Amino acid sequence: MSSPTLIAPRIFALALLVTLGLSILARAQAPAAGGRGGAPAAPPPRPELRAFAAAEGRWAWIKDTGGQSELFIGGPSGTGRLRAKGSGWTEVALDGATVWLLSRSGPAGTLLSLPVEGDAPPAEAARSADQPGALLAQGGQVFWLELSKAADPGMAFVPPLGARLKLRCREASGTLRTLVDRPAVDGAAPGAGDLLAAAAGPLYLRLRSASGTELLSVPLQGGATTWIAGESGTQQAVLTNGTLVWTAPSEEAMPESGIRCLRRLRTGGAPETVADWLPGIGDLAAADEGLRYSDGSNLFSLPARFGSPTFVRKVDFGRLVSDGHSLVILGADQPRSLSARSSHP
Repeated sequence: MSSPTLIAPRIFALALLVTLGLSILARAQAPAAGGRGGAPAAPPPRPELRAFAAAEGRWAWIKDTGGQSELFIGGPSGTGRLRAKGSGWTEVALDGATVWLLSRSGPAGTLLSLPVEGDAPPAEAARSADQPGALLAQGGQVFWLELSKAADPGMAFVPPLGARLKLRCREASGTLRTLVDRPAVDGAAPGAGDLLAAAAGPLYLRLRSASGTELLSVPLQGGATTWIAGESGTQQAVLTNGTLVWTAPSEEAMPESGIRCLRRLRTGGAPETVADWLPGIGDLAAADEGLRYSDGSNLFSLPARFGSPTFVRKVDFGRLVSDGHSLVILGADQPRSLSARSSHP
C-alpha cells in the first residue's frame, strides 16, 4: 500500500497534466487570430493601376482595389480625385469633357461614358457580345476592338468558323460602324496600345498574337485596310509627330538575344530602321523631347537617325507611357510625371 507521502506528488502531477491538456485543447479549438475557422487572415489585395489615358493636360486612370474599379481624374501636378466606382472596368479614354470606359463581364462587355466634371454615374453607350479590348476616343468618335469566339473550335482554322477580330466605331451621333472584320490569329488579345490615331490621319491598328505583331493602317472614313509590317514577338508602337514608329527584332544582334531595334514608317515608302540595340524587354514612349525607351530601371533616348540608344537617367519601377507631351510612370498606386531629360548635371 502506497504511503501518503507518495500519493500527494502523484495527485499534483496528475492535476498539472490535466490542466495542461485542457489548455492545449482550448487553443486547438479556438479560431486563429485574424481569421475564421483557424485559417490565417488573407492579406488585403494590393491596388493595381489598370489603365491610363490623357488628353489636353488632363489624366484619367483606373485603379483596381480587389473586386472594385475606381476611376480617378487628375493631372501632372496632382494626386487625382476619385470620380466614380464600379466593377470590371478595364480601359479608359478621354475626349474633351467626356470619359469613356470599357467594362468586362465574362466574354461580353459594355462601353460606358460619363462627364469629367460633376457626379453623374456612368451611362451605357454600347454593348458588345464579344470580348472588347483597346479603347481610343477623339473628335467625338470612339474606337475599340472585339474578339469573338470560334463558332466551331474544332474547325477554327476555317475562316468562317474561327474567331474573328472587329474594329468598331461609335460616332458622336451614337451610330455604330464596323471598320475591320477579319479572322483572328491564334493568341490574339486586344488591349491598351493596340489603337493609335493622329489628329488628321488614319487609324493604326496593332494586332498581337502568338505568331507575332502586325501593323495595319485603317482609313477612318472607310476604304481598304493597308498592311504595314509584320514582326516576330510582341512589339510596341507609338506615334511621334504623326509618324508611326515601332519596335522589332534587332537587325544586328543574334535572334536569341531578344535585342530590339526601332523602325519608322516613311511617307510613301518602306519602313526604315532608325535605332538598334534596345533592351529586349521595355516600354516605348514619345515625349516633346523625343522618343524614350525604358527597360524598367533605365531610361534611354532614341536617335532621330540611325544609331544606338543613349542612357538618360535611372527610373523607378513601373510602366512607361506618355500623356502626349511628357513621360509618365504607371506605378501600383497612381501615375507620376517623369522628366525625359538627364537627371545628371
